[in-house]
Amino acid sequence: SSGINAEYGDLTISNQKGLDIIENWRISKEHSNADHRYIRFNIEVITQKKTSKRMELNTDWELYSWLISNAKTIKELQDCTITSQEDLDSASRKLTVEIIKFWKIACPITYTAKKLKPPPWYTKEVAAAKNVVTKNLKKYRRNNQ
Repeated sequence: SSGINAEYGDLTISNQKGLDIIENWRISKEHSNADHRYIRFNIEVITQKKTSKRMELNTDWELYSWLISNAKTIKELQDCTITSQEDLDSASRKLTVEIIKFWKIACPITYTAKKLKPPPWYTKEVAAAKNVVTKNLKKYRRNNQ
């Protein structure tokens, strides 16, 4: 030993796909109980937009019926006199607007997210290594509290 403190670089190996999603790569100041320090980084998770749709089978038909039965506009339409094509078209538009408005209330939009595929670099070996590291970290924390 020469008595000179040598520093050895820690290495993170990645491919281009990994480089595209790794952010904030840094050497942690956290003590690791080893002769090197932790390497920390964030992985940008690419999420898919939630899709929205109305689940017609989940419509609250009792609510819909109550809304229709108590709608002022529909009561007015029941009492109106239709004497021309214009009157019929106008009443039809008003009724359609009310029907759709109340259906949207009784059958609200549901948001669903499609299941994301794991990134291509997340292999069985990476998953196994992650499990080992997580297990050892929990064991370390349990024994050193």
